[in-house]
Amino acid sequence: MKKSKTSTKDSVIVQDTPEIVESTATPAPLELNGNRFDYFTTSVYKIEIPSLLTDARKCSNRALTKFKKENPKMDPIFPLYQTHDISNDPDIAVLAQYIADISYDTLQGQGYDMRNKRVYFSSMWVQEHFQHSAHEEHIHGQGAQIVGFYFLDVPKDSSRLVFHDPRPSKKQINLPEANITNATYASDAVNFVPNPGDLFIINAWTPHSIGRNHSKSPVRLIHFTLNVDEMINPTSPTAGTINIDVGDQPEII
Repeated sequence: MKKSKTSTKDSVIVQDTPEIVESTATPAPLELNGNRFDYFTTSVYKIEIPSLLTDARKCSNRALTKFKKENPKMDPIFPLYQTHDISNDPDIAVLAQYIADISYDTLQGQGYDMRNKRVYFSSMWVQEHFQHSAHEEHIHGQGAQIVGFYFLDVPKDSSRLVFHDPRPSKKQINLPEANITNATYASDAVNFVPNPGDLFIINAWTPHSIGRNHSKSPVRLIHFTLNVDEMINPTSPTAGTINIDVGDQPEII
């Protein structure tokens, strides 16, 4: 045994410390004789619906044209266009209703009590990311429960959709990853290479970002947020519906 000395005010205490023996052998994998329970998970839902691209592009191009007329000069530091709300456009109605229904079913399937409740769009807008554009990690507030993306145009080698770990305490103490190319429990973020017609839905508390566009062609997508409120005089069924007014306005007293 090696000896170490610990100094105190009036005396010196000698205590045994174990000798450290290093091994060069590869340790055997740990066999878990029991059960593993995964709770507090973060889910990403991906649905491929390219059949709705034609109407979605028609609506988005119209919104982008209008926005560019009102804002002819694009910011060179942030080469991005973001339109006004498009959730009331008739050309987007089928996609919007589908998203509302899927969002309702998603929340109900996660265990939330959705009886006598509805989901409605708080916002739905078009993003057009030009070369070098990106959208930093963020979340959406103002009561949003569901956030999502519907990709319209995705050039080769352009932006990726990135979802980040929503647990700040894990980020604070996270160990280095053994292989950052693998999606594991140690991952701080995961990314997807989207295709036109891909719909992604997440809980609104999930941080997300759009990776930098390396292509000379723009990336176009529809971004949206949905809220939940109580239905007034509910009728059956209580499925998710679109609020044509884009959210009830509270009475100001």
